[in-house]
Amino acid sequence: MTRRVVVLAAALLTLCAPPVLAADPDAPKGAGPTWLPKEDWVRYRQLPYDEERLYAALGIDRARLLAWLRDDRRTIAGLARTA
Repeated sequence: MTRRVVVLAAALLTLCAPPVLAADPDAPKGAGPTWLPKEDWVRYRQLPYDEERLYAALGIDRARLLAWLRDDRRTIAGLARTA
């Protein structure tokens, strides 16, 4: 009986866990979904991919990408699913 209570309590605690707010597993605790690391590629706005190859792969241009990303809840992966 005691073991069932412990298992049930553990299950309930798991369900009450706070939601994860940051998509990046390296983000500090409490960081928002737009958190970025303090690294050179971020500070100098270097992209971690080749833009021209991305546009060719998705069949889009830079204007369409920027229009898509204007809503910061959207991702490039989401754009790829629509292309």
